[in-house]
Amino acid sequence: MGTSTVYPTPRSRGVQWTDSTGTALRRPDGSTAEIGIASCTWAELQAEYPNNGAALLALPAHTMRFVSDWQALFVRNVAGTYWVPVGGVVVLARLGAKSTHTGTTADTVIHSVSIPAGLMTPTSGLRWRCGVIAAANTGVAFIKTKFDTTQIDSNSVAASSKYSALTQYRNVGATNVGAYEFNLTFVAATTFETSAAFALNTVCALNNAADSVVLHSMELELF
Repeated sequence: MGTSTVYPTPRSRGVQWTDSTGTALRRPDGSTAEIGIASCTWAELQAEYPNNGAALLALPAHTMRFVSDWQALFVRNVAGTYWVPVGGVVVLARLGAKSTHTGTTADTVIHSVSIPAGLMTPTSGLRWRCGVIAAANTGVAFIKTKFDTTQIDSNSVAASSKYSALTQYRNVGATNVGAYEFNLTFVAATTFETSAAFALNTVCALNNAADSVVLHSMELELF
């Protein structure tokens, strides 16, 4: 018959649950020891452990947080300067339902994704995909990418044709200034500061107000 050993429980060591949820323990000195991976919004994460901040640097290497905005895990990078997506890629947005645009020749935002401040680091980028089909229009329609109101990219869609794009917009490294892969139909010497919050807008310009195009798909990834 073997002998049994009684090990001290957390409470007997002066450690208690912090609350009824049982997601964290309180140490004898009053500090909190989290259990598992904490969940938060991106804004909450940046408020408590902002990029390039002392609080983030002080966290143990490979600390992770579950960011509810995109249902994704982010990890403290090796240098302790930025939060980056686990696995290197996270889907920020997908088109929920196809959308038809008609009725005006003015540049019109047909889809928009909000990029919060601090999400893009000096070495990260955005990977944008979209699928557009033009009806039997009277001329060429243009599909443009704008960061806020700054035009970054553009391509044409002929009548009764489709446009399927896969484009990457990368930061250059030292600062959050974008370097882009342009389509051949629009090459502009422009940069954009991505450290602050901005919107990635998919914009359509019709040749005739009676023309129409349909946005069938759109996906945006952070990498």
